[in-house]
Amino acid sequence: MALRVKTTYKDSNGIICITREAPEWKYLNDGNNVCPGCGRKIYSYNKNVEYSRTKRGTHVFWHTECTGKVWH
Repeated sequence: MALRVKTTYKDSNGIICITREAPEWKYLNDGNNVCPGCGRKIYSYNKNVEYSRTKRGTHVFWHTECTGKVWH
């Protein structure tokens, strides 16, 4: 399942609402911001980004469409 991104919208009453982003985005930094499948940078506003915490405690982010390229 892809991580939630922060979005802003107006409801039916015209009130501006902001959805919260997934807490896992705080682990995205310079060390792990490259997709292991395609090599492109990942930003916290990208949609369709997957996340996994490994047994070693590292945090891995990748694009949903690259899932087959990361794990066969």
